[in-house]
Amino acid sequence: MFQRSFRNLWFSQTCSNTADILYTIALITMMYQMSGSATYTALVPLCRTLSMSVSGMLAPLMVAKYRLTSLLLGSQAVQFGMFCVIALFAWKALAPHNVWVLLVLVVILSFFDGWTTPTRNALVPRLVPDDKLMKANGFLATTDQTVQFGGWAAGGVIAATIGSPLTLGLTAVLYAVALAFTAMVRDPSASGRHAAEAAASLAGEGVIAPERRHRRDSGASSEGAAGGTPSRWETLREGWIALWRFRSLRAITLMDLIDGIGGSVWIGAFLLVFVQEVLHQGEEWWGFINAAYFVGAIGGRLFVVALVEKLERRLTLFMVAGTFGYGLCTLLFGLNAGLVPALLLTVLMGPMFQTRDIARKTMIQRSVSRDMLPKVLSAQATLSYGLFSLSVLAMGVVADTLGIGAMYVTAAICSFLSAGVGLLFRKAF
Repeated sequence: MFQRSFRNLWFSQTCSNTADILYTIALITMMYQMSGSATYTALVPLCRTLSMSVSGMLAPLMVAKYRLTSLLLGSQAVQFGMFCVIALFAWKALAPHNVWVLLVLVVILSFFDGWTTPTRNALVPRLVPDDKLMKANGFLATTDQTVQFGGWAAGGVIAATIGSPLTLGLTAVLYAVALAFTAMVRDPSASGRHAAEAAASLAGEGVIAPERRHRRDSGASSEGAAGGTPSRWETLREGWIALWRFRSLRAITLMDLIDGIGGSVWIGAFLLVFVQEVLHQGEEWWGFINAAYFVGAIGGRLFVVALVEKLERRLTLFMVAGTFGYGLCTLLFGLNAGLVPALLLTVLMGPMFQTRDIARKTMIQRSVSRDMLPKVLSAQATLSYGLFSLSVLAMGVVADTLGIGAMYVTAAICSFLSAGVGLLFRKAF
């Protein structure tokens, strides 16, 4: 159904997602065992997202200088090396007095990881034709959720059985396999185009031929640069200009930012606290609840893939409905104290979130040209990571002061606000 490079990208991301699960479980478990505090445990995702936010700001320069495939390969190579260092440190030297060393290593790793997401998402429309784009997004996401279903269900057991340091070692092996398959991804549209062509793609609605866009815009934005090539500052701000210029991108970004405030409540650190303090269960139920969510997510992805033609004609409707339904499930989850309702709600939450997510991703990928897309995604990721980092810290304070249940109620309110923004801007979509 898809060409070889797309399949290599798919397998690479499958291994990477598995590694990310084990990595998250191992570090969060270690931090919570040493501190017993939700805020302190949240330092791991906080450092991670802050670093990725800074990295995302520099991503446009990297995209302008390197091919997407080379950038993705280099990013994963460094991550593989850092995973090896983290695993060795956790095995030989980790102690309460030197936790800061672990956090520094996480910051370095996450800095390079910040280039992965915008680069990967920008590669997808280059590797598949437009009429298969939504199906490709759904296919990747379905596989992702299938992996995470098994990963979260078994991850806690693996960490408890072999220990967190060895779990990190297993993570390094998975990243090595992902790196090998990333090396086999080929971008068919890569032809040595320089940054000027990407800068020019800001003109119009992102569908005009690059040569025409360059003639219209280069005089205004790049005239001072040698050979018509935009300066580094102009390259950095191109994606931000596109986010502001196109009304649909502004609306989707605003919805993502609002959702991002509430989305931080689902990081492993907070969910572990909820399982232990509200449900009064051990780490195995932490994995079961995550697995229940991914069961629902898989169902949601399969729903999107099966009904892709109908959803194509009603993307806005399903995006708004998914956002509202997700908020309702989150609200009920925060007010709940039973094991069975918690599992059922997380299963229902999956289809809501995935329908919303695929609709937004497809809209963004079709909003601008393929050359501009990496920079737009980088700007959006920078905003999301930055706000998410602050949200992790704020939600940790809410959890420690008002209780973990109140934190999930706050997240539900954010989802309702995001759905309202979608309704307000529905004509722009």
